Amino acid sequence: TNATTKVNVSVTRVGFSSITSVKEALQLLNQEGDSIPIDDTFFPTPFDIAEGNEELDHAVTTLKKLKEVVPLPHGCEATRRLYIDPMLLASARIAGGVLLEVEKEYENKDVHGPIDYIFKYNGQTIFVTEGKKDQIDRGVVQNIAQLAAVADDRKRKIADISASEEKSIYGIATTYLNWTFLVLKDGHVTQSCIYGIKDADKDDVRGIIGRIVGILNSGKGED
Repeated sequence: TNATTKVNVSVTRVGFSSITSVKEALQLLNQEGDSIPIDDTFFPTPFDIAEGNEELDHAVTTLKKLKEVVPLPHGCEATRRLYIDPMLLASARIAGGVLLEVEKEYENKDVHGPIDYIFKYNGQTIFVTEGKKDQIDRGVVQNIAQLAAVADDRKRKIADISASEEKSIYGIATTYLNWTFLVLKDGHVTQSCIYGIKDADKDDVRGIIGRIVGILNSGKGED
């Protein structure tokens, strides 16, 4: 009599929200450590948005109206998104040729979960992560995990890619009041400084949208 042995194979995937430290996120890149370098020189030059730009003016006007009618309370995720939306919409419109998806479910062999926002353009993606409970550090951690997932997917699609051919993969973490940018290049993650917005100030808004557009434009120029 032939004996039959049943083997159960389980695949353990973790949710983005369950990754709570830089150390855990870096492990997805097969790296050790509990911090990442901060260096603005790793990022594209911000796009110079001209005075009177219709998209910028509309975003600022919307933010000021929100400030009057929908105060930004501490820790209110739904309210923060009302403020984040005009920033991302203006960025996509100024860059042109960019699509924006919201609350998109994502999964691969290691991780899964909803992505707050995804910029899509020229076959590339930028994940935008909202820092929950006004904690931008939590957004940074989850964004690193998302960058790792994108990098893994790319390598699966282009199995013979060499390190010199790897394109930069960008991410954004925000609470609306604070914004920071991340880039994964040659297997290493670098973070920008944290940029703030105070009272829907036009110069603050212009600076952050300009940085987003700069990243989008740099990616649109790649094959």
